[in-house]
Amino acid sequence: MRLAGKKVIVTGANRSIGKAIALLFAKEGAELVISFRSDQKGAEETISSIKKANGKASALHADFSTHEKVGKFYNECIHVLGHVDILVNNAGGYNTLSFFELTPNDFEQLLQVTLMTPFFLSQLVAKGMIEKQIKGNIINISSISGIRPTMNRVAHASGKAALNMLTQTMALELAQYGIRVNAIAPGYTPYEESSEFDPAIKNIPLGRAGLPTDQASTALFLATEESSWMTGQILTVDGGHSIALKMQP
Repeated sequence: MRLAGKKVIVTGANRSIGKAIALLFAKEGAELVISFRSDQKGAEETISSIKKANGKASALHADFSTHEKVGKFYNECIHVLGHVDILVNNAGGYNTLSFFELTPNDFEQLLQVTLMTPFFLSQLVAKGMIEKQIKGNIINISSISGIRPTMNRVAHASGKAALNMLTQTMALELAQYGIRVNAIAPGYTPYEESSEFDPAIKNIPLGRAGLPTDQASTALFLATEESSWMTGQILTVDGGHSIALKMQP
């Protein structure tokens, strides 16, 4: 097992990509704390699946609306885990409001979850890693929306673009401590399995929508020594969607 004995936080692991990451990491021997905001049932299903496979995991409610609440969540994680080897910043927000529909409050709320929470939680985790001389790993879940612009995604795309730069600047500052920081930029990965007739896949060269397991296997690669000489990278996992868009007139 490639993550045997590792202590891991995965935020927003009550469904989809976060859930798939938590399940795979637990299968590889990690002990986890996952967070949820409103979907307690989903979080309990994730924990139940892990425990049925003889894994070890706990779910904590987390409200990431302020940095004080982020700090409270981190302290609760340390109480459960003792220390953190790997942090996966997966929790995020999303809206499809246009530029003129978006209010300052909408924008601030989305950036708080998408950008500020990963920043502050990573800062706390990294300080703990340095204190305990842990050569740890931080993985941010971004989006191809942070790489290329999309209509009616101004807040989401802005937050993810900033998260990509945060990933790279964190990687530069934390490399001296042996802490690696990378990100995954998923393409279209719906919560429910997509059919072959889904119109959203027409521009995806590999001919299908993404699966949460596609992103989870990439996260596992980044969390292990298989990627030991990688830091500051944004790995696009999108079936070729982003390059296909570049070819359009």
